Parts: sequence; C-alpha cells; structure tokens
Amino acid sequence: MNAVSSGGKHAADIKLAQRPRDCFGYSARDMCELHQCIRPPAKSPGIMRTSGVRVVIGSHRKGARAEMLGEELKQLRIDAQLFATSCHEPWQWLLLIAAYHLRFENIHPFSDGNGRVGRLIAAEQIRQSFRFPVGETFRRMAGTRDDYQRALSPIGRDQAVAKLVRYFATLIDFQVLEPQANLVAPFRLTPIFG
Repeated sequence: MNAVSSGGKHAADIKLAQRPRDCFGYSARDMCELHQCIRPPAKSPGIMRTSGVRVVIGSHRKGARAEMLGEELKQLRIDAQLFATSCHEPWQWLLLIAAYHLRFENIHPFSDGNGRVGRLIAAEQIRQSFRFPVGETFRRMAGTRDDYQRALSPIGRDQAVAKLVRYFATLIDFQVLEPQANLVAPFRLTPIFG
C-alpha cells in the first residue's frame, strides 16, 4: 500500500536513507549539548529541569517529573529505536518522527527551549530519514509556525500524531495518503514516570 507520495512518485520510488536509527538514539547528554547550541540561547543552557520545577504544556499536559527526566529520555530512545526496526515505508518514518517529537515535547526536559530543541531533532531525523536538508527544513518550519502550533494542539493523542505527520510531510513535499485512522502512535506519547 502506498501511503506517501512525493511529486507524483509512489512511495516505493522514494529513496530512503539506509536504516537511519542513529537519529532516534539521542541520550540525555546529547540533548543537553543540543540545548546549549540553540539560538536565541535558552535560560540555563544545557541544564535539565530540577526537582520542584514542574511545567504545564498547553492547558492539559504536564512535563515529566524532573527527577525522572533521564529515565524518560532513555525510554523514548528505546521505544523509538525499537519501532525504527520495523519502518520500511516513508509514512512509517514520518509517523516515528512525529511520535518522537510529541513524546519529547510532553517530557519537556528543559525549563526553556524545548520547542527549539525538539524541532532541531526533528529536522535532523528528517535529514537522515529522507535526505532532506536541515537548513531547508528550518526555513520551512519558520514559515509555517502557525501550522506547527495547530498540529500540536489537538486533544486526542492519535489526532495529534496524524496532524504532525501531515505537517512534517508538507515540509518535505510529501503527500500523506494513509487514512488518518491508521496513523496511530507507535508508542506512548506521554511521560511514563510522570
């Protein structure tokens, strides 16, 4: 079944990178290094939230407990790498990128700059999975910030995954043809130890 097309091509014709699992293997230390690099600089660059600092994301979601951030990020890495072993179609990689991004944003490891770090990671995952330039992904993200915010806003988790898959697909000129009902999160999107 062809789930994604690019410029009229069938999904089978899209050249994917060879098993781009490395971009789903970020450790807590890797994320802290990325956090130090974002611009404009975040408050407390490279330092994760500490106990007593709890965040509310949107109006309903809460970040993971600060003392569990390392475990949350480790489990995200394990879940993503496990799902990556079964990704063979472009839409599956987009689903993984979207689910990873949502889970990272829900964990919310930093007191500031989570969105910028999450988008940086997503851009690298897109680059490694689809050979699409990071700079072009960022340029397109900057021009579609409202669309990105709308993609993150749905109440239902699977609805959020489907919207984010479509958002990322649009960034790289893919058309998602898979019915929205089939775009179900491949793993838990909220903090496990929250």
